[in-house]
Amino acid sequence: MQVSIEGNKRGYIAYYLNSHVKGQKNLLILHGALGASDRLMYLAGGLSSYNLLWCDIKGHGLSTHVDNGYDPTSLAYDLLEVIALIFAQEPFSILGESFSGIVGLELAKLLLQVQCVIMADTPLDNGRIPSTLTALLNAHHRQVKKRPAIASFSRDFFGFDVLSGKAKPREFFIRFANVQVPILMITGSRKAWDQPSLEDAGAYFIPADSKKIQKYTQRFSWVEIKDAGHLLLKTHMEQAVPIVIDMLEHLPS
Repeated sequence: MQVSIEGNKRGYIAYYLNSHVKGQKNLLILHGALGASDRLMYLAGGLSSYNLLWCDIKGHGLSTHVDNGYDPTSLAYDLLEVIALIFAQEPFSILGESFSGIVGLELAKLLLQVQCVIMADTPLDNGRIPSTLTALLNAHHRQVKKRPAIASFSRDFFGFDVLSGKAKPREFFIRFANVQVPILMITGSRKAWDQPSLEDAGAYFIPADSKKIQKYTQRFSWVEIKDAGHLLLKTHMEQAVPIVIDMLEHLPS
């Protein structure tokens, strides 16, 4: 599958396409924190029957690194221009890796054309993600030119102050409120937050979270992949991609 990797840009956002074939379903793919679209390009093969749009979230990859505006709602707004350019008013679904699952929820509130949100091991409580907070701290230390953007992203999204190394408790369950479309969480069975001996980061979702989410929506479901941890779209692609396809194929054309 040929993917445009020349870094097309619209506003703040760099974006990439595999194709845009009339009659095929549309899927927006968003990467995790401190990542970029290029680490999810391999999904093009397994999802070749869909029109795929990857976007680098603001402050990531080839997108613009500004010094503020990294809360979930602002990050979603930044994507609207690219979405309008590529999908116009056509329906599309969202696959959000890690923190981008929250951005996907915000997009679903902004655009009636969103058909579903698929969240791949999205953290819902910043108290469970010490590995991510450590990665943000290290990135701020090492990437001197990006320090203002990393500090703002850490604070605005995760409630984490990279200067003090302290995080204010933050949960994301309320982000499910007012989302009218089906939501699917794909999670792994490895939970490093309560099994600190695991080397891998582990999954960030636990079954008890489902009850908290149901306070806001009845259109939520979850699927667990045995032995998967964080970044399961890469480590367990053979199991994850069919789950994504099954969700998309049950949507109206």
